[in-house]
Amino acid sequence: MNTSINNIKNFLELLSACGVEIPLIQRDYVQGRVHDTKKLEGKGDETSKKLLKKYLLERERRDNFVSQLISALENPQSNPMQLTFIYGNTEDVGTNSLRHQKSLIPLDGQQRLTTLFLLAWILLYKQTDLDYKSNSIFNDFEKGMRSFSYKTRPSSGAFCFSIMNEDIQQSSGSISQIIKGQSWFGDDWKKDPSVSAMLQMLDQMETMLIGKNIKVLFNNFLDGNGIEFELLDMEAYKLTDDLYIKMNARGKQLTEFENWKSEFIGFLEEKHSTEIYGRSITPNILNKVFQGRRPTLKEYFAYSIEHQWTDLFWVYCKNEIYQHFKVLKSKSNPSKREKDCYPVIDDYFMSVFEKLTQILFFVNNPSKKTATDYKPSKEIRDAIYEQKANVEELFAFIDLL
Repeated sequence: MNTSINNIKNFLELLSACGVEIPLIQRDYVQGRVHDTKKLEGKGDETSKKLLKKYLLERERRDNFVSQLISALENPQSNPMQLTFIYGNTEDVGTNSLRHQKSLIPLDGQQRLTTLFLLAWILLYKQTDLDYKSNSIFNDFEKGMRSFSYKTRPSSGAFCFSIMNEDIQQSSGSISQIIKGQSWFGDDWKKDPSVSAMLQMLDQMETMLIGKNIKVLFNNFLDGNGIEFELLDMEAYKLTDDLYIKMNARGKQLTEFENWKSEFIGFLEEKHSTEIYGRSITPNILNKVFQGRRPTLKEYFAYSIEHQWTDLFWVYCKNEIYQHFKVLKSKSNPSKREKDCYPVIDDYFMSVFEKLTQILFFVNNPSKKTATDYKPSKEIRDAIYEQKANVEELFAFIDLL
């Protein structure tokens, strides 16, 4: 396929053009991960309650994402599901009849690409009608599936290779039980967090596919309908791995910060859905991002927290993060603990947010006089930011910084 990487808009086009290789420096796959909540249910201590809430939220987010992917493939005639930007570059990986000569090395988008790979795999696995093999683009797509690999851990890479290249003997049980029962499945793979998360994701996908028309879903997937993303070639745009390091400074998937950010966007949508941000906006952002249109509070927050507000704190922590990645690159097989980068930008932002919220609390409650009068909580934050003026004050102050 001769499509330029910058013109690729969906998973079909990507895997028809090249493979995907998750580099060593990336984290484990966590989008499919769920925790066992049974041991936490019924416990009354605050730690157990917080963990239970966090784990249930992670599961809900995973299930919602899978549901949205399947719905997008069921109804491709509506607006495609947008998975936003995926950054990376391509590298030669050698000639092999089973795989592509080139692979995309994603610097951002690993989680989404892995989930799409798993969805494509289970739809392929569950096919009973083999008409798809006559599709002229299937051979290139299959090469791409066989070229999907993980370098983060040897066992992760072996797992991805095996489910595409080894025969699967049928037996009863869930898809994860069937895979674990294969002779080629290594016992040590069970300890690999990426493999565990992939198996959990496959089980959930299998459950959500019950009663669905698998042929229709797979044909839409194979035709490139329903799900889209923007693929940016780092080399073409003359970007370096500084961007990757900077993005990873923003924290890991489903951190407390990511959960708070999502909740706050939902709060702005609920309380101020049509409220326009009335304070000063940098002309470049106003014109290039919002095409001269005044954004809503929600729109301005969603953009700013991923761009100039992140840049604000980058200068304070970049040396720490560069040192972390320098050490990481010197190790041939770093552990999960070594690979986890503390989300310092998240921490910096939340510290400023909490301090500004405290200031607004005292401004709005003049009878309160001491620091002990302010006890951070979601209820207090919601009460403060129900007032549009306080939201604008928060945004304007961070912009001023």
